[in-house]
Amino acid sequence: MKKTAKTLLAGAIILAAGISGTAISASAVAGAVHPTPEDHQYKVNESGETYGIAAGNPVDPDLIAAVGDNGKSGYVRSSDLIGPEPKSPAEAASETAKLMVGGVHTKKILLYAADGKKVLGTFTVTTEVGEPPQE
Repeated sequence: MKKTAKTLLAGAIILAAGISGTAISASAVAGAVHPTPEDHQYKVNESGETYGIAAGNPVDPDLIAAVGDNGKSGYVRSSDLIGPEPKSPAEAASETAKLMVGGVHTKKILLYAADGKKVLGTFTVTTEVGEPPQE
């Protein structure tokens, strides 16, 4: 079973907050489309990729519904939201340390049509990290 982007992001936030005592707020899916009751089954495109709304489902689709920077509705790859898995504990610690620096971190990922091939624009992933508490 695939881990969801929300679970991985929440786990990283909890781990990072637990290590440093820092309050962290993330808004990685700021433009996500809201679910309806009939959205709990994903559709499958010609490439065999699932697509749909991720909220409320135990497993994220390959392509998650989102609204791009240009206002167009489309899909982002769940793997692009999560990013690559670290190859070692040292790499994981390094990536976590980068996120622990206070401020707003952004990255742009591609927004696709349901076919997962046609690029419709970009989607900005924003992670806001609070400053460490003053002692």
